[in-house]
Amino acid sequence: MPLAAAELQYRKNYYRLNAAALLEDLFFDALGSYINRVEPTLTFNRAQLGEKEWDYAIEDTKYSHKVIHTVSDVGIDWDATHTEPVWSAEHPIAIFLGSGDPRRPRMGLAPNLSRPVSFASTNARLRNKSRVGIGVWAGQQSLEIIYSSSHDEVSLGLREALPFKAAWPRIAEQIAKGSGANDVEIVFCERVAKSAPPFATELSLESKYLRPGLYLLPKQTLQDIQVKKNNRGRQIPKETVRSLLQQAVINGTFAPASLWFGVYASDVPPDLFITQSQEYESLFSPRRPG
Repeated sequence: MPLAAAELQYRKNYYRLNAAALLEDLFFDALGSYINRVEPTLTFNRAQLGEKEWDYAIEDTKYSHKVIHTVSDVGIDWDATHTEPVWSAEHPIAIFLGSGDPRRPRMGLAPNLSRPVSFASTNARLRNKSRVGIGVWAGQQSLEIIYSSSHDEVSLGLREALPFKAAWPRIAEQIAKGSGANDVEIVFCERVAKSAPPFATELSLESKYLRPGLYLLPKQTLQDIQVKKNNRGRQIPKETVRSLLQQAVINGTFAPASLWFGVYASDVPPDLFITQSQEYESLFSPRRPG
């Protein structure tokens, strides 16, 4: 959940490369915290500063970590002197996809009627004649709608159209039934005619939409990759990235993210100074006991 909030907050308030660096650091801290709490016997290490080939290691396996907002080119090195057009990875790569596939899928509102659908991974503002729904994924390409509402306002924030007090009881009910928090999705259609029927009970994606989440690409899938070059280094092209992510879904090395929570998080990231000042106060405050 904190990663979902950060995806919204950092992307909105920081420059792109700075946001990506902060999101990577937050992921490392979140992963380290999880291992300490759930798998304390595992060894987790971050790479030393200046390491270019990998970012963290779990036991003896080293991983390179990439953060992208949408499906796009992925940098593999930041050395413009590398000109080889073919590249092979030394380690597996974990890619965190922040807001899904930029190609908006179409979902059926009813038989023979479909509209482009957006997934609520950001605090969007709805235009007139919108439909908002809560869905639970039943597989990668099928979303079961458990609640929907219509809105005629010209401009309405998503959290106003679907307040947390209205959304959470329905989401909590699905979690109690066994669904994961990361199987829940908030979706919306815009400019839907009043005469159109409501969301169908089950919506099937008409394209191979890539959901937000963590994709693990094994080393063997990253051999002899055609790459492209610019003045900063080399990148895996966007369409190759898309193919690799789709293969990760097929191979079962994908974990979706609970980005619906980002709708209800604050627009402003936490104050980094407060964390530092709390440590200072704990040592030097006159109110400190002892």
